Amino acid sequence: MSDHRKHLVENWIEKAEARYKAAQVLFDSKLYGDAASKLYYAIYSTLRAVFAADNIIAKNDRDIKKHPTLIGTFNKRYVHEEKIFPPSFPAFIKKVEALRVDIDYGDMVDILEDDVSPHMLFFQEFYTAVTEYIKRRT
Repeated sequence: MSDHRKHLVENWIEKAEARYKAAQVLFDSKLYGDAASKLYYAIYSTLRAVFAADNIIAKNDRDIKKHPTLIGTFNKRYVHEEKIFPPSFPAFIKKVEALRVDIDYGDMVDILEDDVSPHMLFFQEFYTAVTEYIKRRT
């Protein structure tokens, strides 16, 4: 792996960790909606790290930055085709994304502790699996 790619991977992993820590602080402060939003971006950063490790670039480099393209490509390639990650990951990502959309764009949406808590725990499993995969790639 080139130094540039290693740097990109490290950058996205650092962002994922920082965003998860922020999500945890928000969760502990009972700001569940904001915690869900920050958790979603921790997932996004983790996915970007996978793509950087494997040097995956879409037809148009900007496309891979689009959330639906990134998530869809991850689900198709890594979960369904190559079976690297468990089939539970796409549903987890989709639920966290739905929470983020509800809190960021929904009218009067109340996000409760029970809405976010399982996803905070599941992120740890997701993050561990992804970082182990990345270590094997480097």
